[in-house]
Amino acid sequence: MKRALSGKAMALAGAACASVGVSVAGAGEILTYAGAGFTVFREPFAASDRVTATIDLANALVSILPAEATPTAFEVGDGVETIASRDDYRPDAHFRFHADPSGAIVDWDVEVAHSRNRLDSADAIRTGGFAGTFEDRGTLGGYAYGVGYGYVLDAPGNWTRSATFGVPESPTLAFGLAATASLGLLAAGRRRPAQI
Repeated sequence: MKRALSGKAMALAGAACASVGVSVAGAGEILTYAGAGFTVFREPFAASDRVTATIDLANALVSILPAEATPTAFEVGDGVETIASRDDYRPDAHFRFHADPSGAIVDWDVEVAHSRNRLDSADAIRTGGFAGTFEDRGTLGGYAYGVGYGYVLDAPGNWTRSATFGVPESPTLAFGLAATASLGLLAAGRRRPAQI
């Protein structure tokens, strides 16, 4: 026979849940980019090389105004090398995005470089541009003294957006399990013998 919880038991359950609180790691977003093949290049780059990127954001892009994003992790490649957040990259790396009202990324500027050299002589990868001028570019040895490069102009690639969902943090999960167990014990203790 099913029984509804009494008003007192409901109040206790509500107090237990309120005292636990819900702390969920924020819902973020993963941005993935696939650029067009390079049309101008010098070895070791080739026409089959292109800029690609995977950028993890702690929070989803919501602004329809151009805004700087701070990735929790990233990996940007140009077919010859990959620069990732785990590498020694220059602190002036930037990740700017502009989404339209439908959520599509329409303008962007992403640039990362290794920190071992000055910016004009660093291995660097860039995609984007604002105001309708787009460029995907990879360079070895920097923009000014590049020993190898590849780029494509005015042929922007495509971004895809995928949401990541928060997971309860460990203390919250432990408290939530404890609260659920105590409610189960409370309900079990209130069982009455079956009537004949």
